[in-house]
Amino acid sequence: MDLDGPALAPPEGVIPQLNNPPNQNGVAIGVLSACAVFATICFSLRGYARVVLLKKFQIEEVLVIIAYGCFWGATYCTLALIETPGYFVHTWNVRLRDVIPTQYVSFQSSMRRKKLTAPSMSSSLASATRLSFPP
Repeated sequence: MDLDGPALAPPEGVIPQLNNPPNQNGVAIGVLSACAVFATICFSLRGYARVVLLKKFQIEEVLVIIAYGCFWGATYCTLALIETPGYFVHTWNVRLRDVIPTQYVSFQSSMRRKKLTAPSMSSSLASATRLSFPP
């Protein structure tokens, strides 16, 4: 098994570009940045409305802050995939030895996303319970 060869056999007539594979990292950075900015604006508006306007700081706010921190951890892992091999790269343009770091970053990202789910769902459930059963 050649670790410096392509991770997958290329189709007939295609020559693997292992040194500088074509990618769409610019598109990925643009989309990820736009999503991060949108999430930050929503997080800030929610915090402002709940804490400043309503003068309430309840358990939901703590859970949202924890979820926001997990969101940035997952975003960091997602941006780390730009280094190896990049976004929208065919498998035959990736060296076999570069698959392991890519899978490791993908695993870290999925674990951070799992951690993101618990506080965000708990916050939603706490808000729904507070609305459904007022004191």
